[in-house]
Amino acid sequence: GAKAFWDHLTAHHWDGKRVFAYIVDEGGEMLPKKVANLRKLQEALDAGAGKGHINLMWTSHTNPATLAGNPATDLRGVIRWWAPNGKACDPEFLAPRLKLGETVWFYHHGHPAVGVHAVNATGVELRTWGTICWRYKLSGSFWWAMDLTDARDPMNVLVYNREDSRFGNGVLFYSGARLPDIGVPAIDGPVSGLRMKAYRRGLEDYEYCWLLARKGKGAVADALIRKVIPVALADALRQPSESAATSEKAEQAGTAISRSGGREKAPWKTDPNDWYQMREALAAAMESRD
Repeated sequence: GAKAFWDHLTAHHWDGKRVFAYIVDEGGEMLPKKVANLRKLQEALDAGAGKGHINLMWTSHTNPATLAGNPATDLRGVIRWWAPNGKACDPEFLAPRLKLGETVWFYHHGHPAVGVHAVNATGVELRTWGTICWRYKLSGSFWWAMDLTDARDPMNVLVYNREDSRFGNGVLFYSGARLPDIGVPAIDGPVSGLRMKAYRRGLEDYEYCWLLARKGKGAVADALIRKVIPVALADALRQPSESAATSEKAEQAGTAISRSGGREKAPWKTDPNDWYQMREALAAAMESRD
């Protein structure tokens, strides 16, 4: 299958694109047998398409650093495209993978790791995603879905599973063809939600920082981002803070507060004015001749 896919890309001159294989979804507890199966999958992809052409993308709620103590579960040398969830995305462990040229993203979660993605949240929440990427020099974030609403009433029921309390989970776009459901004429294409616009703001923050870095002012960008996001991802769980203590107690109690609504205290700035000021400061630094 990998060979046929890569041959197809090559025939259409698309082989310059970066490609990953999303085969295993949320791997769960990574026992030696599962890691051995991941290794077999990556070996098959390399054998068919050539090494490095199709990398197996790994997403899980397991911190990969916890697997490295056992050679049978160590994912280094197996995974080259990492996307653990926000809480499991360990910058200390993954920074060396970045230096080796591997790809590191993060997957959704909640406080104190990343902003929440439900509809009953402020615009700051999803804006954090792009800025977190710059804060930790990651190259992206991973969404398991972006338009998966209820099949019967997609414009009003913003979950694929009506029992999911995270209203808006996996939904950043709406179907333009279903706008008549709410009394609005249909359009040919998707409808962007406000949370998508907030997410895009964060991507623009990243781009501002990238432009500053190209001008030799990467340190300025880093300092401004750290003011609004001093800590995030698994790094936030290591801090002796109220949010980390709450998260640990919740996990011990077998609950999933951070996944269901992000009720722990956010470690980043929550006042929108701080984010406006950060953007203005980034723009001013770009325009400065210093």
